[in-house]
Amino acid sequence: MESPFVTDCWQIIELFSKLETLRFADFVQVWKETRFVYLQGVGQDEYQQREILVQLFSTASAYLSDCFPVNVRVAALYLLYALYNTQTHEPSVQIRLVPEMWIKLEELHMQLRNEGHCDADYIACKLKQDKALRLTATPTQLSLGNWGGDIGERALVGFIHSHILSDESCLLLQVLDSDNISQVQSALVAYQQVKLNNSSLLPSGMLRPSTVAKELHYIKENYLSWRNQGIVTTPEVDTVQASSVPSARQRIVEKAFSSDTTSSLRRKKRKSSTASSKSGKS
Repeated sequence: MESPFVTDCWQIIELFSKLETLRFADFVQVWKETRFVYLQGVGQDEYQQREILVQLFSTASAYLSDCFPVNVRVAALYLLYALYNTQTHEPSVQIRLVPEMWIKLEELHMQLRNEGHCDADYIACKLKQDKALRLTATPTQLSLGNWGGDIGERALVGFIHSHILSDESCLLLQVLDSDNISQVQSALVAYQQVKLNNSSLLPSGMLRPSTVAKELHYIKENYLSWRNQGIVTTPEVDTVQASSVPSARQRIVEKAFSSDTTSSLRRKKRKSSTASSKSGKS
């Protein structure tokens, strides 16, 4: 169903595009002249007002598509920014963008930055910084009885895998580079040697071999397996488990319930009972 605010959104976008400028100050002037902000006050209660704002976001974001001229797309970007920052809802209503529209926005942002349009570049960065944008599978929130299949969910998963997981230069792979893991291992070997040289000053249990480098290696392997096939491996850690090293409390409990301790307590109990019986006879 078509949004009832198509005419309103197109009116302000068209007025700005006719100015043949991309300056945000000119858009603010058009925003004030059309009194567009009053649309957010329409509605009998806060729920209806939030729903109206969601529809305004959905209608305005449609003009981010590359089938429109740049000035129209920038007007839509400014309109989303103005609507988001003039709302009074707590928490703020976010702008829902499906994967296809998210890509269009990113392409527009890069184009504006490369062409030196500082106002539009700043507005796009501010929307991201304020977490105003929300990547979703569908343009509107679905409810019970309004679910038309898993097309939107499949599209969202496909977008994540194609634009996020396919990036070979992701941060995790950069941090867990083979050279970095080797440097970590070298530092741990040197640290272990320092502990061995001062073993007489250290309590027992402090000289267990470190497996940090090996665990980092398995983290990297798990991540690559998950990306490729969804398979997660379990690291085989060659280390002394903490449970195998008895704590002070465990040693006390073991000593208290050992056979020697139990026999000693029984002897003391018999001596006490014998002394009591003798004193009773006397």
